[in-house]
Amino acid sequence: MAGGRQISIQWRLKYKELLGTIFLFFKTIPDLNDLLKTANTHKSSPKSSVALLMSEATCIKITGTLPHVNSRHVAQRACCFQRPALTESAALLTPDKFSSIVNSCYCEITRYIVSRMSRFCQILLVFLVVGLLSRVEGLTNSQAIADFIDPQNEARKAIGVPPLKWNDTVAAFARNYARQRRTDCLLQHSEGSPYGENIFWGKGPKWTRRQAMNAWIDQKKWYIHASNTCTCPDCTHYTQIVWATTTSVGCSIIKCKSNDTWVICSYDPPGNYIGARPY
Repeated sequence: MAGGRQISIQWRLKYKELLGTIFLFFKTIPDLNDLLKTANTHKSSPKSSVALLMSEATCIKITGTLPHVNSRHVAQRACCFQRPALTESAALLTPDKFSSIVNSCYCEITRYIVSRMSRFCQILLVFLVVGLLSRVEGLTNSQAIADFIDPQNEARKAIGVPPLKWNDTVAAFARNYARQRRTDCLLQHSEGSPYGENIFWGKGPKWTRRQAMNAWIDQKKWYIHASNTCTCPDCTHYTQIVWATTTSVGCSIIKCKSNDTWVICSYDPPGNYIGARPY
């Protein structure tokens, strides 16, 4: 869980940095434009332009909103760091030269902003794709896992058997088979699976993980523990969920091409042995 929290913190920091970069884009360019306008008003006095460019406040105003210390160096190389050289040649500085220097600062910061936004757009795209896969298949998101496993453990607790644990290896098997059913959405079990298996099909895309789990758990009403039998129609999904010797589970949910919902949970070790009682 610590690793998951660390990843979450890193993403929040990157998100804040992206917002800071976007803010910088709109904040810095007007400041530079103001600087250029001021330069044009001092065409008759190059020394006044030098004084303006040398102003610590001006450089701080331009660079202070940059999200990283290194990014400040980008702006400072273009304007602040040029102050000593400008001081020595103030008498030779022309308005055009001054405007060129400010434009250089403008271009440096703009290039930085574009590169940062390009980088973060790529990261954001990856984040959205990963988030979409997590939402579709329910494998990596902690809330999605809870939606799968909590209802099943509540059913197990009700009859006094130990809770199931999430198993990433079993979940990977379930995910792989779910992908095979995406095109046809058939309510068909996998062949040669080493695990126990519950599958669910629901018409339409709005079925949730918990709804699928509860559909299986509701079969409890058809299970007669005294005789270890099922009344019609079926209760074997429920008996697999509460099978006492099963210790772990992995599940997946997909939306089929038909826009229907298909769910699978795989169980290790498997249950539902003929003639044996689940608990």
